[in-house]
Amino acid sequence: MNICYTKMIEGLLGDSLKTLIGFFLALLLNRLIDIFWRDPKQQRQILRAIKLEALTNCNICMESFKPFYKGGLVLNQYSTETIEKNITDPKFIINTSTNDLNVLIRYLRFINMCNRYPEFVRNIRLSHDKIIEQEWLGTATNKWGEYIKKSASSISEVLDLSKEADKEINELLKKDKLTYENYSALLDFIK
Repeated sequence: MNICYTKMIEGLLGDSLKTLIGFFLALLLNRLIDIFWRDPKQQRQILRAIKLEALTNCNICMESFKPFYKGGLVLNQYSTETIEKNITDPKFIINTSTNDLNVLIRYLRFINMCNRYPEFVRNIRLSHDKIIEQEWLGTATNKWGEYIKKSASSISEVLDLSKEADKEINELLKKDKLTYENYSALLDFIK
């Protein structure tokens, strides 16, 4: 009787182990396919979404940052949700050229720097220390202006990525006169 039970337990353990190994192999294979499988349509859609966010940031640059930064005020900060979500996706990184990734990383860096300056300037003003304000406010405002110009340039670079999405972007520009005027002003601003 013991031999019968022993063989049955060995059979169950063997089957369970085979099932477990098969399950983990399937998970691994599924993950590898998910990471390395290239879907060009999805990649174009992601780039299109990033470019649309950059177009929104173009409006923000010309209507919020550029006119008001010298006073230490920003009406609306840059949007980074789309770029931040996709720049950390391994599938997106693998399927994006090194040049495009460098453009996107530079864009995110300058956008984030510009978004941080209002708080920095506000903290200087709220310190109520005239010496700190005299030493730092002018320098901070000048640096902020430099980063606004760099962010404008990087927005333009992002809008030049992936010409496949340009048709939809150009249609949007034709429909929205204000966005078109801001884009034209942005190009003039970075010259």
